[in-house]
Amino acid sequence: MNADRLSILEQALPLAEHFYEAHADLSNWLSEMEYELMNLDDPAIRPDQIVRQQEGNKLLMADVAEHKPLFDKLNKTGTTLAKLCIEEEGVKVHDILESDNARYAALRSGLRERQQALEEALQETSQFSDKLDGMLAALASAFEQVKSAEPVSAHPDKIQEQMQENQSVVEDLEKRESAFEAVKRAADEVIVKNPSDPAVKDIEGKLKKLSKLWDTVLSATGERGKSLEEALAVAERFWEELQAVMTALKELQDTLVSQEPPAVEPAKIHQQQATLQDIKTDIEQTKPEVEHCRQVGQELISLCGEPDKPEVKKHIEELDSAWDNITALYAKREENLIDAMEKAMEYHDTLNVSR
Repeated sequence: MNADRLSILEQALPLAEHFYEAHADLSNWLSEMEYELMNLDDPAIRPDQIVRQQEGNKLLMADVAEHKPLFDKLNKTGTTLAKLCIEEEGVKVHDILESDNARYAALRSGLRERQQALEEALQETSQFSDKLDGMLAALASAFEQVKSAEPVSAHPDKIQEQMQENQSVVEDLEKRESAFEAVKRAADEVIVKNPSDPAVKDIEGKLKKLSKLWDTVLSATGERGKSLEEALAVAERFWEELQAVMTALKELQDTLVSQEPPAVEPAKIHQQQATLQDIKTDIEQTKPEVEHCRQVGQELISLCGEPDKPEVKKHIEELDSAWDNITALYAKREENLIDAMEKAMEYHDTLNVSR
């Protein structure tokens, strides 16, 4: 027990040091960013000033996006650390994670809302051409966000997070829809009223690009949403089935390993063979579950992105290894009991002849 406790402490110490150091750094960064967001000026009146505000806000959004992997790492470290701690300390770790994640989400949401407010302000204060350019820039930004989205994860929690991020883009599109339609109507009016104006050709080109971008982003978010939903359903099945099957295989392994050595009396060997037959029944009942879990795992590999494929593949290989180990243990036990029975019968036949 002391050795186990020492091993846990040895694992927990570097995790705790890393976790609290990372938490402190990210908390300080959050405080600085929250202060900066709180003290940003309201949207300006002049278009060129609003554009500069948008550029500054985009830099802040980029800084927030760059910190995402650090928060992912903090969550992973914290979750592992909480499992090693006593319940009271584990609750404290989870409270820290919830607080940091909530602050990060609020910061990201605040910057996104500010960007939306700046876009709306620009559309209200700009001339038509500026409005059109602003909408193009907004859709181009949304397109880049969808294009650079993380590969589909193999883990349910991460997939749900990716679904929320994709939904944020969808909601941004919905908020922009009325402005998008207004810009299109205004562009059509300009084209109809000024068909010979040299600037019309440029407006037509921008309008065509605007409509294409809108349709592309709408289609891409829809397809990604469907892919994420499909992956989530399969991922939830796989990890749930994997845990259940691996537990069942471990129990079968423990049962086989704990069997007493073959007896010397035929009657007792018969009993051991009957017990082994019961174990065989359990193995046969588990086989379809193993095969189904493997199939679900292969399906998950086909749905998730390249970064997570090796991990899922590794778990399937571990499942196959555990199954092969069970069948090998069973075969060895069966062989040993048959050999023991043959020797026992031979001994009894010899004994009867000698009498």
